Amino acid sequence: MTTRVLLMVVVVAVVAACNGASGSRGTEDTGVGYPAGPGPQGGSALYAQFRSSKMVVLHARAPLVLTPAGFRDRLAASEAAVDEVDGVFLRLPTTGDLLARGTPVSARAIAADLQPLYTLKPTQLRYNFAVVAMQRDLDAFDDWSVVIANFTALAKVARDAGLVGIVIDGTSRPGLRVHYPDDMKFPTRTITDYQAQTQVLGRKIMQAIVAEFPDAAVVVVRGASGADLGTTADRVERESAAAPLLGSFFAGFVEARVASALLVDGGNDDRLRTAQPRDGATVWQEAQVTWRPPGDIEYVIPPERPYPSK
Repeated sequence: MTTRVLLMVVVVAVVAACNGASGSRGTEDTGVGYPAGPGPQGGSALYAQFRSSKMVVLHARAPLVLTPAGFRDRLAASEAAVDEVDGVFLRLPTTGDLLARGTPVSARAIAADLQPLYTLKPTQLRYNFAVVAMQRDLDAFDDWSVVIANFTALAKVARDAGLVGIVIDGTSRPGLRVHYPDDMKFPTRTITDYQAQTQVLGRKIMQAIVAEFPDAAVVVVRGASGADLGTTADRVERESAAAPLLGSFFAGFVEARVASALLVDGGNDDRLRTAQPRDGATVWQEAQVTWRPPGDIEYVIPPERPYPSK
């Protein structure tokens, strides 16, 4: 039975107030050459807790993007201001936009971005993610070995920093090349060629993540929901024609998933939700869309709710 994790995608200005926490260099890991973090709060139980309940995780879109340093500085005020939020998506200010390019990113550089988290002990906002913005630098048929190495480094450092997972944001600008044929570098390649190769990329990225972070929660924004040719048209804002490689990319993640990891389709199509009034407010009910990669797995599209406040 598929575990359901609730990811709320909202634009949110987190209340600004400094809690006086500061970053720490942690323990130097000379074996891999970066300052290692404290590891997940509560150890492996953190991941079990994340899977056992529905969690609300905030995704702050630009320009209100939350970084690890911003999260540290606002933690006390944020935990006092919200009572229904369990974690946040965090942008890595130096390395986040570089990881999916063909330039090597060191584990030490990633750790420098995440070090503000090392001394934190949140009581509520415990289930946090590192966001990777996919880029347009590389075509599916280019050499992605450097990018795969970057994801390997990110996965290890992210777990050491106490995060519960990684977000793959293929919808960010400039974004992953998913439009055929406009985005393609090699016009002689067919759409079938590109679908197969894009699936290979998704598989390799997922393999790189779970090799170092086998219990990671991996969120792909956006996943298969917008590219399912078999989904009822009036329920999904279909992107199968405009972005036919979205589903192929997600299929690669499905192919490489392991039992200890959690894979989430981060689609956020409003037409997959139904609204019902409750206590004068609008709340979104969960709706499902079934996408059938190998294995006939069902993915749950997360609902949106108004930003919770006390």
